[in-house]
Amino acid sequence: MPHNADASVSDTLMERKDFVIGQEFWCGGKRWRCTDIGSRVIVAICLEPHEIVTSLPGEQPGDPRREVRSITDNPDWFNGPFYAVAESVLRRIRHAKLLHYGKR
Repeated sequence: MPHNADASVSDTLMERKDFVIGQEFWCGGKRWRCTDIGSRVIVAICLEPHEIVTSLPGEQPGDPRREVRSITDNPDWFNGPFYAVAESVLRRIRHAKLLHYGKR
């Protein structure tokens, strides 16, 4: 689901049985997307802006490579599987709330 200004957060806390792969939710002050459901855990990617590191060649032959760090919110990083951002294993999901898109 695309990032949308019309998103609203549910008032109901989610339980493990409420998660669906591909569904977005709010937890720990961040927006997440469920990517897998285990018997005791939820696996998800964080959809917040994140740091990327680009490795570039040195300016002259023989110069060491250099790293350029930047922050991106480009949604292409969240296409998958396989995702360009790390998946996180969430074991204790006590404050997750479902995100709703569009008018309610």
